[in-house]
Amino acid sequence: MTRLIINADDFGMSEGVTLGILKAHRDGVLRSTTLMVGMPFAAQAAQMAKDYPDLHIGIHFTLTAGKPVSDPKEIPSLVDQDGYFHSQDWHLKNKEKPMDQDELNYDEVYHELEAQFNRFIELNGRLPDHIDSHHFSSSYPRVHEQAKKFAYQYDLPVRYTHDYIESNYEKVEFSNRFYAQNVSIEYFTNDFDQMLKKDAFEIMSHPAFVDQYVMTHSSYNVQRCKELDVLCDPRLKEWIKENNVEMITFGDLKKL
Repeated sequence: MTRLIINADDFGMSEGVTLGILKAHRDGVLRSTTLMVGMPFAAQAAQMAKDYPDLHIGIHFTLTAGKPVSDPKEIPSLVDQDGYFHSQDWHLKNKEKPMDQDELNYDEVYHELEAQFNRFIELNGRLPDHIDSHHFSSSYPRVHEQAKKFAYQYDLPVRYTHDYIESNYEKVEFSNRFYAQNVSIEYFTNDFDQMLKKDAFEIMSHPAFVDQYVMTHSSYNVQRCKELDVLCDPRLKEWIKENNVEMITFGDLKKL
């Protein structure tokens, strides 16, 4: 039996994203999502999720989109002159620099991640089920050193994205191939034999109803509607049943 995690990133990014994720859970196969606590619709998303007690919610650490939870004055190396996080491109370039040229202050990184972690608890009244990050920002080795402190302190699973990332849980094979040209039901029914050979597998997803915020702030926009259709497609449910796939969440890893 293959155990499959399908997690929806970006919960709380906008109303359209939030509603799309809730539909994928209610009408489709989605069992878990991760909340962007600093985004405009985060508080409403957490409130709406209370009507869906079977939806597992983790935290989507964010250092590359929107504004921080902390006062920008407390984390100057993480933000631009307008108080917004540096872009993903900025972080990618910084990641390649030698340590003595690194522009990030990692005490400030920890300070902001801690603020986001505490905000999650404030919004949800509990710990997150697992940890991952927007644009894989916490997968950068030096940032990950700060993010993994929360994983070990609270015994939380972490999404793997690179071989050098440590975790306190056995590795789950990761795929972001459910993306762009691969957003189709055929991705599962025709092209996923390799997944069925794995003990555990995660597919990252981004289902949504596309609204103006997503069109303005995300280059990955219309494709989110396609993902939503696939996750709610009855053929996917049948594929899962026929191939003896067990749908799990990161939280279930503790029980296995």
